[in-house]
Amino acid sequence: MEIKYVKRLIKEEEENNEKINQATPSSSKETTIKETTISSSNNTDQAEKDEIKSHKKSYTDKEKKDMNKEKSPLAPGKMMEMVRSLYSWMLRVKSLLARNHLRLRHLKLRDIGSDIPKEKLTIHPYTRIGPAELGLLAATGRREVRVVKPVSIGILSIGDLLEELTEPLRSGYVYDSNRISLIALLKDQGFNSIVDFGIVTDDILPIKMKIKDALKQVVVLVTIGCSNDNDLLKPILKNDFDATIHFGNVFLKPGKSTTFATCMFDDKLKYLVCLPKNPVSTSVSAHLFLLPILKKLHRIGTPCQIPARIHDRYVLHSRPRAVWVTLKWNEEDNFATAFSRKNLDSDKSLSSQAANALLLLPPQTEDQKVMCESFVSAYPIK
Repeated sequence: MEIKYVKRLIKEEEENNEKINQATPSSSKETTIKETTISSSNNTDQAEKDEIKSHKKSYTDKEKKDMNKEKSPLAPGKMMEMVRSLYSWMLRVKSLLARNHLRLRHLKLRDIGSDIPKEKLTIHPYTRIGPAELGLLAATGRREVRVVKPVSIGILSIGDLLEELTEPLRSGYVYDSNRISLIALLKDQGFNSIVDFGIVTDDILPIKMKIKDALKQVVVLVTIGCSNDNDLLKPILKNDFDATIHFGNVFLKPGKSTTFATCMFDDKLKYLVCLPKNPVSTSVSAHLFLLPILKKLHRIGTPCQIPARIHDRYVLHSRPRAVWVTLKWNEEDNFATAFSRKNLDSDKSLSSQAANALLLLPPQTEDQKVMCESFVSAYPIK
């Protein structure tokens, strides 16, 4: 559109120039030539100079105006030259813009604001805020957001022969390693709102008082030990706290005595997860039961389950068996292979070290006592 305007301007300027040339008298041109000739002479006498002056005075107003226009820097000829230069410059700019536009399209550069459109949802509710989420919040200028308060978790060990790590180990006692390992696991999974309630002896009154004190402070209470049907914990939960036992006596090895219960305390819903005291059972039950419960309360995704091919020969049990394994992948297969942690017949405390998954083996049958080179479910933990 700008080029059309320049063309029209050039055409109008040419028409005006032609009109000016037609309107200029011939006597004016001759006078100008004569004036120039006389002015350029070096030996002009005084009479001729007077004659020139008198002749200049006889110029009409229109002739003087025409002469001044010819001497002006914006005379019609110079104006035409400027317009033509402007037209040429605009053509070059248009060509340059066209080439740059093709170059930008080739680079596939996005428009400003196309990454995060206005009014679009950037972070879904109940998303755990990490480095990526913080970057999105900063990019959109959000200095503050409403968050959900973390669920408080209490850890309580129950047993008569447990010793704190800071105390000298007495004869017949063991250090309370389960509580330390469990707290470290929860923190590693991002659950930092933890209260350590220490150790309580295996007696009815101390257990009741300790549970009451814990439920005043936390939403989820995790107990370690005293979780079998013949122990004191389940009757205390039912009789003194009117708790509902949702599951117990799990059909699994290890971790059979794992129990999950809920109760109302001070008009608030409380959760109780009771883990076995055996270190292997505590670790397995924490991964298969405790962590999924906590993630559900925090609205975090549940652990994934993938198929894996068994590499070693495992001994099966009358109950489904959970074993620690190391999953590995190669370039040829599109599935993971599970390698044992020297736990083909039973698990030990050292079996979980450097393991990255739990393998769930089926129960044994009359026709199958062992399992090898088969596909089973695996639960990655790292």
